[in-house]
Amino acid sequence: MEVRRAPEVLRALAAYGPATALGLAPPRWFALACAVHRVPPSEDGFAFEAPSLAQVRARLPETYGSGARHTEHAYVQGVLPADELLTLLPARRLLPDDWRQLAFADAWRPALARRLRAELGTDPGAWLRLAATVTASEGVAEELAWGSLLEGARCGGGPAARGGTPVGRTGPATPDEAIRLLERGDHLWAWPEGTLLRLADAEVVDAVLPRLGPDGPWLLAAYLLRYDRTPRAVLDRLLADRDADALRVLAAQSRWLEGSGAVERLVVLDDPEVDLGPVAALDPRPAVHRNVTRSRPGTGRPSVGARVLADWRAGNSAVPAGGLAWLCSAGPGLVEELLEKEGSRLGLGHQLIGCLRLVEHGGADRLAGLARRYVLGRSATTVCAKALASADPAAVLRVRFDREPAPG
Repeated sequence: MEVRRAPEVLRALAAYGPATALGLAPPRWFALACAVHRVPPSEDGFAFEAPSLAQVRARLPETYGSGARHTEHAYVQGVLPADELLTLLPARRLLPDDWRQLAFADAWRPALARRLRAELGTDPGAWLRLAATVTASEGVAEELAWGSLLEGARCGGGPAARGGTPVGRTGPATPDEAIRLLERGDHLWAWPEGTLLRLADAEVVDAVLPRLGPDGPWLLAAYLLRYDRTPRAVLDRLLADRDADALRVLAAQSRWLEGSGAVERLVVLDDPEVDLGPVAALDPRPAVHRNVTRSRPGTGRPSVGARVLADWRAGNSAVPAGGLAWLCSAGPGLVEELLEKEGSRLGLGHQLIGCLRLVEHGGADRLAGLARRYVLGRSATTVCAKALASADPAAVLRVRFDREPAPG
């Protein structure tokens, strides 16, 4: 049954009002079909026409999602082209959280990226002039759009501050401060250079980043972690440069990179300082397991396990960063201390894997000393006694461990 030939369907579709309309105006076919069948296009007598572009521009979206529906409908229905967003929307609201699911916000970013590349090319001076113009605009009472900011940067006369309130706070002064802000989920600080580089391609990132000084890499790393999407060009450059502070920021707050594949790329670097981040965050679990199992003493540099053990002893937490995953590690000191403090409270599987790793990497004498302190559960103590009485304690523990369900 065709809708245009079914008056009852048309009447059902006409049951909307201003608050429930699916768009800015009914489709043309719907209006024509209603006219043919003499069906009111709105059950409540509400009638409207698609607004003009000028009318859309006169009604800026609110910061909250529902207040942006007007702009969303205008974009989706073709009234508002993507390029118009560059002269309509305030630049400082490029990525507000509550617009992430809206189509016009997704179109805004690539439209701006195209415009930036077309006007600025790969000249790092041009990109930095635009960043300076954006910084100056934060004290302007009027909210400027990207089109106005680009024109100001091109002409060399940025906007003059007129007593407005700056948008956002100054960025962190040190990598440690950046990590603390990210730990609290504090994303309110402003850094226009970071905003622009997130939209730039690899050639631009390569040209601009060296001009930002020694703090540039870790600031960019911290800024990168503020958003859901991780631009590949920026991440590629940071990983290739291997700036110690930048990698430390990325690793310490790697939870913000979840789902982007970036954590796995950090793990591949095989850097103890970097490996500590996913371990401390316990995320993602494959990265934690990989970092724990490859942490070994005696490599000529402090291992991740040694760092974790030192931090655990110095702090007040019940378990070390990474938790019970360390029972699978090659560091006998950390394994032994975990078993000593948590042994009888652990499941048999956890106790057995810890004892197996302890005898493999610390020797039978170390396991015997642990067993004599009666810190393990009764079943684990019995298995250890049997293992220590044999010619190959590790083999006995391994066979018994294989009979247990995998520890969670």
